[in-house]
Parts: sequence; C-alpha cells; structure tokens
Amino acid sequence: MLPLNLSHRIGLRHMSRIGKVKICRPLTNEGFEMADFTGWTVENIGGEPVVDNTNPHSGTYSAHFEGYPTCGAISQTISPAIPKSDIASFICWSYSEYSFPFSSGFIGTLTYDDDTTTEFNIPEFYDQWCQFDFLSVMEDKSIKRIRFYFGSGTMLNGWVDDVNLRCE
Repeated sequence: MLPLNLSHRIGLRHMSRIGKVKICRPLTNEGFEMADFTGWTVENIGGEPVVDNTNPHSGTYSAHFEGYPTCGAISQTISPAIPKSDIASFICWSYSEYSFPFSSGFIGTLTYDDDTTTEFNIPEFYDQWCQFDFLSVMEDKSIKRIRFYFGSGTMLNGWVDDVNLRCE
C-alpha cells in the first residue's frame, strides 16, 4: 500500500498539467458522416444543399450543392468563439464540377466575435477536390461562425467535405 502523501503528490502533479491545456470545441459533423446536417444550419437560398454519397472527399458522405444561380448555404456556430492564436489548423475541401469564368464558385464567410466578417471565394473552374486554408484569410480575432455556399454562376454541382478545425 502506498503512503497517502505519495499518491497525493502524484495527483497534484497531474492536476498542475490540467491548467495548461487549451480546450478547443471542434465543429460538429465535420465530414458529414452522420449522413445529415447535424450541427449545421441549412439555408434555402435558391436551392437547398443535401448530404449524400455522390462525391465524398473522404468517408462516405459530403455536403452537395446543386443548382443555379445559387444553391443554398450551410453554416455552423463555434461556441465559445476561438481566438486565431489558439487554432493550429482550419481547413476544408471543396469541389466544383462545372463553372464558367467570372462566376463566384465556392464562397465562404468567417464571422468574428465582434460581428465583422471575412469573405473569400475561389472562382476558378477546378473540377477536382481542392483544399482551402482558412488561416490564410482569417483576421487576428476570435471566430464564432463559418458559412459556405456556391453561387452567382453556372455551377452545376459543388461539394464541401472534411471541414477541420484543430487547436494547438
């Protein structure tokens, strides 16, 4: 049997590590593998996105956007908001099947805790899975919401998958 003070010291040593861990609340259903939009808010703006298995980047499912001129949007609130300084990586994968030049293609919006936003788009016709790094466009603020849509062009199909937010 260990002396009480030895087990007490072991407990204190582990307790001291707990205060140094940053807690990150990752997004829910990042790869849409629940086969639905659990954790996401769906907006019907000219069309409604669906979760299906027609073209996943990985796994079985992805968010599928179809239509013209817009094809819906999805968003997710991050609560509590996470400071950029705590984020190690923040990426997603996107695929646009068909789009003419000068269309908006894949559009994303980051909303910060002060309600300002950063919007980005990738207007190229790329017909393959492309990775997008949100840290490259994110301001030095805390993020509280992310939103995606495809629109303002002649895109026939678009997909989003593997939205990944990880803290340091």
